[in-house]
Amino acid sequence: MYQEPKLDLHEDSNVQALQLLQDRVSLAMNMASITIDSEGIPVTQGSGYSKFCQLVQSIPEGKKRCAYSELEAGLKSAKQKTSLVFQCYLGVTNVATPIMDKEESVGCVVCGQVLLEDPADSDYTNITNEGFLIDQLRTEFEKLQVVSKSRIYTAAELISSLSNQFLELSKRYQSQLRIADELKAKAGIVELLKQTELQALQSQINPHFLFNTLNSIANLALLEEAPQTQEVVFTLSELMRYALRSANQMVSVSEEIDYIKNYLIIQRARFKDQIELIISIAPEIMEFPLPPLTLQPLVENSILHGLKGRNSGEIRINGILDGGWIIFEVHDDGIGIEKEKINKILRAADANFQAKSVNSIGISNVIRRMRHHFGSEFSFNIESSGNNGTKFYLKVPYKNYIS
Repeated sequence: MYQEPKLDLHEDSNVQALQLLQDRVSLAMNMASITIDSEGIPVTQGSGYSKFCQLVQSIPEGKKRCAYSELEAGLKSAKQKTSLVFQCYLGVTNVATPIMDKEESVGCVVCGQVLLEDPADSDYTNITNEGFLIDQLRTEFEKLQVVSKSRIYTAAELISSLSNQFLELSKRYQSQLRIADELKAKAGIVELLKQTELQALQSQINPHFLFNTLNSIANLALLEEAPQTQEVVFTLSELMRYALRSANQMVSVSEEIDYIKNYLIIQRARFKDQIELIISIAPEIMEFPLPPLTLQPLVENSILHGLKGRNSGEIRINGILDGGWIIFEVHDDGIGIEKEKINKILRAADANFQAKSVNSIGISNVIRRMRHHFGSEFSFNIESSGNNGTKFYLKVPYKNYIS
C-alpha cells in the first residue's frame, strides 16, 4: 500500500526552492534569514546576513553560540506552533517561525538580525566579553537596522508561509514520482513521465494566498512611508505571478524581457543601481513564443555568480534572426565559470540524467524545458574563460513559428 513520503527539508529540490524563495524575500524585506531543520542544522545558506553577524560567525565559538540561539528559539516556536521573537546572546533581535508538516514541526525560518530600539551602552556588554574584533564589532553593531516588531513578524511569516506552500508541493511531487515509477515499471509509458516531470518543474501554489500576502505587505510599506519597499514588493508580486504560469503555457520574447526588467528592479535595490542591463533584440522576434523563465535564469546566474563579490557589472541580452534560426546570447563581464562546472551543468541537463538530480530552477532546467518544446533542433552552449565573463548561447528554429 502506498504511503505518503515524509517531508525532507534537505532533499536537493527542496533546498534549491527554499534558497531561491528565501533569497528573494529577504532582499525584498531587507532582512537576514536562514532555514534550519528540527535539529538546528542549516538547510539553506544565510540570506542578507548583516556584517555584524558575519563577523561574529567568522570564529567557531561565535558560530556555535549563534546556532544554539537559533535552535533554542526554533524548538520553542515549534512547541508553541507560532512565531517567537527572541534576542541572541549579543542582543540582536530575530524571530523564529516553524515549518510544519501536518502537526509536526520539521524546522523553522529564522529572520531578522535587526534591533527593536536604538543601541545603548548596555547592548555592548556581551560584545566586549567576546574578546575579538571589538572595535569592528561595535562599529557594525551600530549599523544594524532598527525596525518595528510588526515588520519583523511580517517578514518571517511571509517566508514561512511561502516555504510551507513550496514544501507541500514537494511532497505531492515526490508522490507523483513514486506513482510514475510504478507506472513505468508496469507499462513503460514514457510520455506520461515526461509530462509529470515537466509540470513538477513549474509547480503552482495557491496564487490568491500568495498575491494577497504580498499586497498586504506593500500596503504596510505605504502606511510606513517606505516607497522603495512598496515598489520592490509589488515587483516581487509580478515576478511570482509570471513564474507560476503553467508549464505548458508559452510567453513572448517581449514578455520574458519585461520579466527580466522587473527582476532587475529588485537586484538593483541590492547592488545600489550598479548593474547595467543592455538589451538588443531584433523586432521581428519579439513575439516569438518561449517557455517562461528561459532567459531570466541566465541573467540571474550572471548576477549571483558572475558578478559575485563586485559592486557593479554589465549584462547584455542579444537576440537575432539568422536565416531560419533565432540566436539568443546572454553575456556578462563577471568572473567566469570553470570548465568543470560548465561540464557539470551540461551533464545535468542530459535527458538521460537522473531526474532527481535536475529539479533545479536554473541553467539545467532551461536546457531541459527548451529541449522538451523544440526537440533536437534546440542547441545550447556556454563560453567562459578566466575573468572575461560568460556567454550563454541558445539557438532555436524560427521556421516552426512562421510555418
